Amino acid sequence: MPKTQQQAFCSRCDKHTLHTRQIEMPNHFVHLIMIFCCCGAWLPFYLLLCLAPKKHPWMCSVCGERMGHVPRDVKKARRAKAKAKRIERKDQKQQIREEKSERRARDKEARAPSPEEAEQSRLDRERKRAERVEQGKQAVEATKTAGKATLKVFIDQVTNAVKQANRGLEAMAGGDVVLLRIWQGTFLAVGLIVASFLIYYLTGTLGLR
Repeated sequence: MPKTQQQAFCSRCDKHTLHTRQIEMPNHFVHLIMIFCCCGAWLPFYLLLCLAPKKHPWMCSVCGERMGHVPRDVKKARRAKAKAKRIERKDQKQQIREEKSERRARDKEARAPSPEEAEQSRLDRERKRAERVEQGKQAVEATKTAGKATLKVFIDQVTNAVKQANRGLEAMAGGDVVLLRIWQGTFLAVGLIVASFLIYYLTGTLGLR
C-alpha cells in the first residue's frame, strides 16, 4: 500500500512533525475476475477506482494522532495553561498596583513636613492673617477719615455757596423781606428739583434702581 509524507503541525506533539498517509488501491485480481465475469461491463468501475483510490487521513509519525484533530486532553491542558496565564497576569497587575500604592505612600510620607515645620507654617499663616486683618482695618479707617474730610469740605462749600447766594438775594431784594423770602423759596425749589434729577440720574447710572 503506497504512502505519502509531508510536514504538518501536530496538536498532541505541539510542534511540526512528519505526517504520513496511506493510499489504498483496489485489488486488481478481484476486479479482473469481475471484468471477466461481467464480460467487460465492470471495466468503468475498475477504472474509476484506479483513478480515485481511497485515501486514509494524515497521521503523525511520532504519536499517531490524526492531522487537524485536537484531543480532549490537549484541549484541557490548553485551557489550564491559558487559565494559569490569566491568573499570572492578574497577580502581576495586583502586584504592580500594590507597589504603586506603597510608592505613593512613601512619597507622601517623605513630603509630609515635620511637626516643627507644621507648627511654624501654622504660625506664619496666623501672622499673615492678622496682618491682613490689620491692613483691612487701617484701610477702613483711612477710607472713613477721607470720607469725613471730603464731606466736611463739601458741606463747607455748600454752606459758603448758600451764604453767597443769600447775600446776592438780599442785594437783589433791596431790603424787602417779602421779596427776599420769595426769591429764597424759588431758588430752594429749583435746587431741590435739580438735586432730585441728579440723584435719579446717578442711581440709574450706578444700577441702584
